[in-house]
Amino acid sequence: MKIAVVKPDHLGDFVIAVPAVRALVAKGHEVTLYIASGNFALARHYFADIELVALNLPHLNRKVPPDDWTLVYRTLGRLRSYDLTLFLRRDSFLVPENICQWTDYALVIEDRRDRHQSQLEQKAIAPVAGNYDIEKLFFGGASPTFPRAPKSVAFAIGTGFPFKKWSPLAWAELGLALRRRGAHVEILVGPSEIWEGGLIARAMGADDKAHVFVGSSDFHALEQWLANFDLVVAVDGGSAHLCSTIRPILSVFGPSPARRFAPIGSYNRIVTRDLGCSPCVGFDAYALNACMSRECLYGVGALDVLGALVLPSALPGQSLDLPNSRAVKVKFGSSAG
Repeated sequence: MKIAVVKPDHLGDFVIAVPAVRALVAKGHEVTLYIASGNFALARHYFADIELVALNLPHLNRKVPPDDWTLVYRTLGRLRSYDLTLFLRRDSFLVPENICQWTDYALVIEDRRDRHQSQLEQKAIAPVAGNYDIEKLFFGGASPTFPRAPKSVAFAIGTGFPFKKWSPLAWAELGLALRRRGAHVEILVGPSEIWEGGLIARAMGADDKAHVFVGSSDFHALEQWLANFDLVVAVDGGSAHLCSTIRPILSVFGPSPARRFAPIGSYNRIVTRDLGCSPCVGFDAYALNACMSRECLYGVGALDVLGALVLPSALPGQSLDLPNSRAVKVKFGSSAG
């Protein structure tokens, strides 16, 4: 079957969609990906032979110049040439009442925050992909296990949304604590975060040139670098999702819906205050985010993350209150096969 997959999302969201696309390819379907042009290099890393079509929606693109709406509608008009279109994103623009103008045959993902994104995608494409093991297709096998006493730790400090950043002071404090325990620590940054990574490295007593790795579109180099570490500590961002394909992740979540967008992996861990205002209105299409405290992230300290690192393993889906913390929780596992 000739299938178009519409996924014009950010980098991390595209990584989560990898199992769904692999499931479709495994069924022998002829797949074309309609994605943001900024994700072309990553798509080629995972899918060398799939046709790619640029779809840069104005309300989703922060770095790549967005297409004008005339070009967007012209691109979407091509969808009628496929037997079926799968919409793996649903928002105020990509809704059934609009989709019916572009294609006669479509399957559309649900918009829910009580299920992981990979599970919603699995359900949406089930009529043509059948039932598949999310983690097996994501990792090529079993999910990486979480180390009890990591000897080498990578920090993924980057995120495309400033209100999801963790304090540099907290990163430095965590790095100092881990180094005092004998762990080797390095920092993954993007080109715009080099100064911040260097600041954190120096604050934790390390050489910033030797302890800061600058990511790029060379994803093979990133995977080789990650192979040197037992664990990655990250915030909610594309870097965390990229790292999760190679190593177990402990994610610090604040304003974003962790249940839906945490990195894939049954053995991963999430540290969060799980406040009543989360998910933040920053994820709402209409409400104005007037939060000035960002207490959801600033209320999570380095000692909280350190405590979560040494906890015994638990079954996916379990949640524990961290002892001696400021109402910080640890959640185990972020997806199910």
